[in-house]
Amino acid sequence: MVTSMNQILAGERPSHYLGREQNVEELRNNSRMTAWRRKADIVPVIVGGDFNSPSHLDWTNETRDLHGGWQVEWPATKIMEEMNFIDSFREVYPEVDLEPGKIKPVRSFMYAGTEPLKPIPYHRDNDYPSDHYALVTEFDVEEIM
Repeated sequence: MVTSMNQILAGERPSHYLGREQNVEELRNNSRMTAWRRKADIVPVIVGGDFNSPSHLDWTNETRDLHGGWQVEWPATKIMEEMNFIDSFREVYPEVDLEPGKIKPVRSFMYAGTEPLKPIPYHRDNDYPSDHYALVTEFDVEEIM
């Protein structure tokens, strides 16, 4: 039974290997990422991956009952938000209580830079030969001139 926040966040910043928080910090501090983020107003920046982490947008005070009474600011997704990236799933489905991300409590993520997102729905039932569902986000990129 989970009895402390330290237990919940054990994999986020462990002392004996790089955890999820440190991985995203490396991304934030990467010189190429810094350069790309500076140009985000003219060149779209998209980050996707299996973060092996829930989202702080899903574990809020309003959704405590879905998570054993816990509200958690998961650091990896929080850092992505601090870098002004937009969680494409939460942008399309902003109400966690109506769409909690039923695939599992740990989601893969697709983040977009600062450009607004417009959902282009595409839904289909699939069987995937993987331990992960496919993550598809379609971005309609308009030329900026």
